[in-house]
Amino acid sequence: MAFNNDIGITDVFDKFYFQVMGEKKDGVSILEICYCIGLPLGIIVFFNHFGKKKIKNIPGKSLNSEIEAFLESVYETYGIASSEALCGYLRMSQPYLKARKNNQKIWF
Repeated sequence: MAFNNDIGITDVFDKFYFQVMGEKKDGVSILEICYCIGLPLGIIVFFNHFGKKKIKNIPGKSLNSEIEAFLESVYETYGIASSEALCGYLRMSQPYLKARKNNQKIWF
């Protein structure tokens, strides 16, 4: 992973082990083993899927309905007449036209 290489995670674990234990480590420490197991598990739990399969369905509103509710509050706050006015403007934007050309799904 690029993050691990950018910060030099092996050096970080070596320094941390030396600060806590007071001696240099020989080989792999328990901290590195827990990190190697915990990182992928944390990613799987956070994103709630493994491959294409969802681990569990979370009841509640969908992301699209949350976005619509947020946009409606923005319209009310800034006095935009309706979502159609903004969506009409966005549909003429370059990102929308590019995504439509590539048959990508768009929420507005």
